[in-house]
Amino acid sequence: QAYKQLGQLDSAMINYQRSMEFVNKYNESTWRGINSVFIAEIYFLRKDYETAKRLIHDEYKVKYTDQPNFSAYGLRLLARIDLAQGRYDSALLHINQALQLLRNHNSFPLLKANYLELAYQTAADVHRVFDHTDSFYHYSSLYATLHDSLERVATRSHTKMARLRIENARNYQTIHEIRRQKEAEEQKRNLIIA
Repeated sequence: QAYKQLGQLDSAMINYQRSMEFVNKYNESTWRGINSVFIAEIYFLRKDYETAKRLIHDEYKVKYTDQPNFSAYGLRLLARIDLAQGRYDSALLHINQALQLLRNHNSFPLLKANYLELAYQTAADVHRVFDHTDSFYHYSSLYATLHDSLERVATRSHTKMARLRIENARNYQTIHEIRRQKEAEEQKRNLIIA
């Protein structure tokens, strides 16, 4: 996923395929579905929509009750594919299913918030195509609010990490100074003894 975010799609695909080897070895159906959605996303980004749809429809076996976040993510991806292919009614159906899944559970709240942000953005795009002005502005507003909230959380996290690094550097300097003083005292003691 990190490689995908960096735009290194080939590296992302290699690592997803390596993950899929473990999935197949241990017969993990849930992770097979999750990996299939992420691999489908790579094909979507490469504009190979048919392969992406096939992976989601044929390989994606994550039950809605087991992994609602990933199920919603897969449905949102289907909505994006439908939009790209001009299948607007299907896009509306898929994004509504994704939103319903995300709203009806509370597991992994940060992951849910990230996927909900993407779903709101896609919902706004779908409603723009239908010229549903009120719905477009509603989902755009929800997206903007959630996006800003997640950005604030990320900023606080970065600030906290910076503070921890500064504190770590201070601790390192303090330890280094204590060692230097201890060595100086040992040298002084050894000179006195000599």
